[in-house]
Amino acid sequence: MSFFTWWRSLFAQNVAETVHGEVTTCTASSFADPKDVAAFQRCKAQGKTDQECFRVGDNGLGFEISISNGKHERLNCADPDKCYCALPPEIWKPKWGTPQNAARRRVIVSYVHRATGATTTVTGLLGDTMPHLANITNGARIDLNPGFAKALGLNPPFMATVSWSWGE
Repeated sequence: MSFFTWWRSLFAQNVAETVHGEVTTCTASSFADPKDVAAFQRCKAQGKTDQECFRVGDNGLGFEISISNGKHERLNCADPDKCYCALPPEIWKPKWGTPQNAARRRVIVSYVHRATGATTTVTGLLGDTMPHLANITNGARIDLNPGFAKALGLNPPFMATVSWSWGE
């Protein structure tokens, strides 16, 4: 095993261990906002793959959930009236296992406003997955959708320091 592989696995394991039952402070980024979705759609219109288009935007669709009679649908993470977040699989998989089990788990996010020092805390749902930790280039460890952004008083696109925990 190379040093890099060992270090990456150790880092991912430590990150996963520190968030269960604790409050984690980290960088949040916005996702699935109108500009993000529009960039993804422009990319798709050029005939590119989803993976290529996720490098420039987001399709706004989250985990697939069962709704009734064996039917499934994807969570609409672009909905500005619902608070959805995304976390790396190294964070949610050790706790919840599968995407179906992780979908719609409660997540509590707090943001301290720089201008006033006031803290806003909002409870939302895990709606999507982020890339693996090793593939995240902007340093974010949680993505917040337009609903979370609105509830916390943030304007996409943003990078902000937040604290979060599972809302078990």
